[in-house]
Amino acid sequence: MGHYAFTEEGRKVEVYRSRLREVRIELSHGRLKVEVIPAVDPAYRLGRMWEQLRGTEAVE
Repeated sequence: MGHYAFTEEGRKVEVYRSRLREVRIELSHGRLKVEVIPAVDPAYRLGRMWEQLRGTEAVE
């Protein structure tokens, strides 16, 4: 879900939070290479999701 910010010129823009820290795109010799670096380690994120699910099941 986005929120709004204002540029130095006074224009209103919508800003979104990204789960990506960096995206690198390289075009060389007619080949396109895309490298995506997540903001949070996927293994850590899955571990946290699993802990939350286990915690929910234990309550019921």
